[in-house]
Amino acid sequence: MTCSASAGDVTLKFGNGTNPSAKEAGELFKKIVEERSAGSIKINYFPDNQLGDDRVMAETTVFGDIDISVISTSNMATVYKDFYLFDAPFLFLNPAQAL
Repeated sequence: MTCSASAGDVTLKFGNGTNPSAKEAGELFKKIVEERSAGSIKINYFPDNQLGDDRVMAETTVFGDIDISVISTSNMATVYKDFYLFDAPFLFLNPAQAL
């Protein structure tokens, strides 16, 4: 997290992949955070894997160079093994059961 010159202002680095829905969600997240914080929280948004692929963004987020990242669960599982659960085939019989 990088603090700007003004006390209380925060700038966060947000990396996102190339999935169209994730990009739209990232843009909306940036807009909502900046509006609801009255501009005291700024989001530097980097879509389209500008900060690296999923593996690189996961590692860089763990190291603290990226504050927020959106990556697939399969790539996150290489860092946190519990995420393999979300890629298990036939874990649920139907979408209703998953909820």
